[in-house]
Amino acid sequence: MTRSTFKARATPRSTFKARATQRALARVLLALGLAGTALMTPAIADDGLPSRLTAEYEVIRGAINLGTIKKTLKRDGDIYRVSSTVEPNPLIKMIAGGEANEEAVFQVTANGLRSVFYTESRTGKPSHSVNFDWTRRTLTFEADGKITRTINVPNIDTVDLSSLPFYLMLKPLKELAGTSIGIVNSKHVGEYTFLKPIAETIETDDGPVDTWRIEKTRNDSATRSIKVWVDPNRGNLPVRIQQLKDDTTTTFNLKTTAGM
Repeated sequence: MTRSTFKARATPRSTFKARATQRALARVLLALGLAGTALMTPAIADDGLPSRLTAEYEVIRGAINLGTIKKTLKRDGDIYRVSSTVEPNPLIKMIAGGEANEEAVFQVTANGLRSVFYTESRTGKPSHSVNFDWTRRTLTFEADGKITRTINVPNIDTVDLSSLPFYLMLKPLKELAGTSIGIVNSKHVGEYTFLKPIAETIETDDGPVDTWRIEKTRNDSATRSIKVWVDPNRGNLPVRIQQLKDDTTTTFNLKTTAGM
């Protein structure tokens, strides 16, 4: 598979208005890439993933409601395309301006989910992308189409941030405890280790939901972790996600899902 085989298709971008600190929050919204998994019964692909779906999460950082993040998944032949749209609340929208967009491409193979391409673009900033070459086992990072560096894929499961929820949908939960994963964003690879999943009932807008809580701790930082509550009765759909980064918690609560 050559680096030029896959290119992100143009998709509508949402306007995201924020100050410098708000822009950092926007990066959290997009870079987490953990929103947007759902199991829509009428459109299941042969590998068990939905052929088409949309999902929307409310995003809260600390006590601030930032708005929503909406993700779309579409099967396109033997690949899947994921796109993200940030919809800030009106107050944030009034403060400053900018556009943000995130896209990813992955395949489902005999070896599990394989990321192929990931890109992130923002108004006034260079676009950043990552190409995955599984034959050579390399990751090639680019800024505005120019290669900045190429590194080896870690010798562990490695996926881009946007495709991570689908990795969780395909991976048996009992196999996660103690395993490590490389999570790739537009600039680097972070290595995390899964703790043992814990059964937990949480309150949602639709009432109590019996979930499994999946937690990943970052190997090189005690102040960074990600928790995901998945609903086993809906194909391990994440109904809540929390990211801890330097004593600040960002929470994603599932609001709606719909087939396309």
